[in-house]
Order: sequence, then C-alpha cells, then structure tokens
Amino acid sequence: MKKYEIYLDLDGVCIDFLTSAFKIQGYDPEIIFAKWKATQPGELFPTLSIEKTPLEFFTNEALGEENFWRELKAYKWFSLLYTELNSFGNVMFLSAPSGAPGCLSGKHHWLTDYFGANFSEYIFTKHKDRLAHERAILIDDMPFNVSAFKARGGRAFLFPRIWNKLHSICEPTGYVLSNVERVLKG
Repeated sequence: MKKYEIYLDLDGVCIDFLTSAFKIQGYDPEIIFAKWKATQPGELFPTLSIEKTPLEFFTNEALGEENFWRELKAYKWFSLLYTELNSFGNVMFLSAPSGAPGCLSGKHHWLTDYFGANFSEYIFTKHKDRLAHERAILIDDMPFNVSAFKARGGRAFLFPRIWNKLHSICEPTGYVLSNVERVLKG
C-alpha cells in the first residue's frame, strides 16, 4: 500500500492553459511570456503585457467552450512527472473548475482522452485545502492553494512557474520530485 495521497493540479502544472488562452485571445504567447519574465516575474498576471484586466482575460467567452479545455496541451514534463509521482504514492488530479460553462466537462474529457474512458482519479473543487491531512501532498502552482493546504495539516509544494516566487527555477519537475522524495524519506 502506498503511504501518501498525492494531489496534482492540472492547469499550469500538467497542462498549458495560458498559452492557449493567450492564442485564442489574439496574443503571441512567446512575446507575452518573454515580457512577463523580463518585467513582472513572480506576479500572478502580466498586467504590463496585456491591456485586459485579469477579470476580462479569464472570463473571455472563448474560455467557456468545452473544446478549449479539452484540447489543452500537456507540458513536455507531464508524463515524467506523473509517472514518478505514481511511484511515490496514489496520484489524484485535483483541479479547480473556472466556473466557465465548458470548463468542468472539458477537463474531464481531457483526462479521459489521455488516460482512457474508465479513468476516475480526479477531483474537481475550488476547496483543495479540505482534502489536506498528514499523509496528503499537494503539488500546485498557486501560492494560495499551497498555503491553505498546509494550514489544514497537509504537505504542499509550489510548482515553479513564471507567476509565482519560484519563477527562477528552470527545471520544475526535478525540483518538485526531489522535494516529494525528501518528505517520503523523512
């Protein structure tokens, strides 16, 4: 029996929401990411690179379509990250739906398209912290999810991304895997 429940976030950790969200709204993701990295690393949203407010950007009508979510691309590190984490514990995808009409069904279909129709190792909730316990590990790119999970007695690791304090870590998978392995050996 595996000792830990490992909760793995989808957007920003396993699948690339932002590149598709930039493209569908007419932005060049390479330009936006380069400017973000140069002017606002660690900030949750590139306000200096996009004229839209975060609310306007994240509530864009195109982001409400099921196929937008279903067709998101996995990051290049996804397969390795998932495989390695599965060797450490029971991996459950833990993802917060955006509230957009097609988000929940699109994420569900993304998982079943990737893993098969019978795949059921996922939980969709905005209340990730409610799953925290002493044998639970959360891997998430959002600092507020990590801190809330820890506050409820779970272990959590911030996944390095341009929009959080670990933005300077170039190899996020190795960073996270080494931290999880350290906890398991501890």
